[in-house]
Amino acid sequence: MKNQFFKSACAVATALTVAAGSFTLPLSIPATTANAASITSLFAGGKGTQKNPYQIKTVKQFSNIGKNKTTLKAHYVLKNDLNLKNKTFKSIGRVTGKDMMKGDFSGSFSGTFDGKGHTIQNVTIVQEKNEMGSGLFDVTTGTVKNLKLKNMKASSKAGSRYASCGVGMAYGGTISKITLSGKNSVRGVNCVGGIVGGLWGATVKNCNASGVTVTLEGNNNFLDGLLIQQDEAECGGIIVGGGFTGIVTGCKATGIVKASGNEPVGMGGVAGCLQCMDSVIGNTANVTIQAKNGHAIGGLCGYAGVGDDGDGTVQAPALIKDNHVTVKITADGATHVGGLIGTGLYYFGMEDRFNVVDCSVKGSIDGATTPGTVAGRATNSIITSCNTDVTVNGEKSDVQIGTTSQLYQSSDQYEDGSKEAAAILLKNLEGSYTPLFETLCKDEYDALWMKYAEMSVGKENARATVDALKHSMLGTLTGPEAEKAFKDKPDAIQFNCGFLSGMTTFKVDGNVISGYDKNGKELFSHTYTFEKLVTTAEGMGFYSYHTTEANAGEYEYFLLAGDTPSTTYHTEFRHGSNPDELVKLMTGSYAYWLSAGISKDADAAMIDNCIRLFVIENTKKQ
Repeated sequence: MKNQFFKSACAVATALTVAAGSFTLPLSIPATTANAASITSLFAGGKGTQKNPYQIKTVKQFSNIGKNKTTLKAHYVLKNDLNLKNKTFKSIGRVTGKDMMKGDFSGSFSGTFDGKGHTIQNVTIVQEKNEMGSGLFDVTTGTVKNLKLKNMKASSKAGSRYASCGVGMAYGGTISKITLSGKNSVRGVNCVGGIVGGLWGATVKNCNASGVTVTLEGNNNFLDGLLIQQDEAECGGIIVGGGFTGIVTGCKATGIVKASGNEPVGMGGVAGCLQCMDSVIGNTANVTIQAKNGHAIGGLCGYAGVGDDGDGTVQAPALIKDNHVTVKITADGATHVGGLIGTGLYYFGMEDRFNVVDCSVKGSIDGATTPGTVAGRATNSIITSCNTDVTVNGEKSDVQIGTTSQLYQSSDQYEDGSKEAAAILLKNLEGSYTPLFETLCKDEYDALWMKYAEMSVGKENARATVDALKHSMLGTLTGPEAEKAFKDKPDAIQFNCGFLSGMTTFKVDGNVISGYDKNGKELFSHTYTFEKLVTTAEGMGFYSYHTTEANAGEYEYFLLAGDTPSTTYHTEFRHGSNPDELVKLMTGSYAYWLSAGISKDADAAMIDNCIRLFVIENTKKQ
């Protein structure tokens, strides 16, 4: 089977290298007297301090906030309404992708802007070259408050991450009492929101957006069933596009969230995602969501929750409290769809969890696959006191949690080969396994093989493709015997993917690995310790575990691939007494043998997903 070893795409939507809570905000550097006088002339009065902020009365003065790094650190008050009469406006501040990767936010707005209830209206925001996002403000690390926005247009270009009518990205700081009304539109490929595009460690509170159409652009292709974030067509919401850590509370959202392409991910009324937030409290939404074959979709947010956020500490589930939504979701073929929350994200080796309390959902969900009136998937999460009045495909439903079987995965996981990743692997492998292909190749599943082969290679080639795939994994020869048989005969090559030495059941329980014969007799049982990550000449990675217990024989070393039932629906492993030989796939003592197992308790969905993965991954164009 093609290696799925910790398959990774791009980083989770923000791709920041500086952890939330540890970033350093730009320091205020006093201007010289000459500079201070020069800067003062840019505005209508004031000194730029908190007690005596610069006054803004014109569009030109407003744009002067981004004049230089000194003006970006000052404090401001808006004295008049501003009407740009549909003229274009360049975002205040400038932070590039390179700046963000270095943790350099000196080009962000780090001061305070108080709108004093005034309105900025009729604006078309344009994005500058290499700028990470678009909004009235590009990136903020300070405070924007008490501002009304009306009739706004914004978009981000391909390769950029954030777009909104207000703040492209809020990295720390506070965004409060921002009102967006009139007719507004915002478009982009990643973190697209009405008031805030991307949010990292910031507080967004008491904001109100109406008359907003948010459009996610771009396409994804998750035909193999592995839903791993791609930073494309990802995270759209009426208040916030994508929120990662921080607070979103007391906000009201009304509008449309839609996708222009195929398989968008992370769509919601208040936000596309509210992930790694300890609590999400007191928000309301009235939203129409439209998607084709999308994933992680909800009336409040597409995904939410906390778990292990990368430091090895498992946190208590997020509290989702006092949120109330009216939703109309039209999402043909979509998965992870809920009236309130789509799903938790599989992040650093576990699914994020959330507890829903005192919430309500009204509306309809049409076209989605196994949706829930509250959540599409909610592993280890609890829902209490949540009132629902939701129809699914036209019929009233009381199913609060959907039955989506696939994980929705972040590409951010523990570093390959780390002790944390090795520990998570064993944890996620706990259980008993039987030989994979003995199960998948039963006649009763042939229709599934044909279904996915037709999707990948066409109907006319499906039968031959299926027969070839099955044949390739049902070999009986291993080691030197297999080498001799397949020498100079590439068309005859077969891998033996069964269990050897009479083992019919393989079991993982913590650090103990055991094997049993067909009668249930224990063949071995040892405690194993992770040693290192090893890679074969063919590029396949394995976690190598070793036991020092006596008489381990051919079970002294276990090499486990990164596949688990929850991530790729199966497991792959090798075992033996010679670690140098075990990293050889096509030569040596263990040539042409790679055990593949499926959970002893595999249900129909897991079998379906496993066949799909195997067929698509081994037939798609390279």
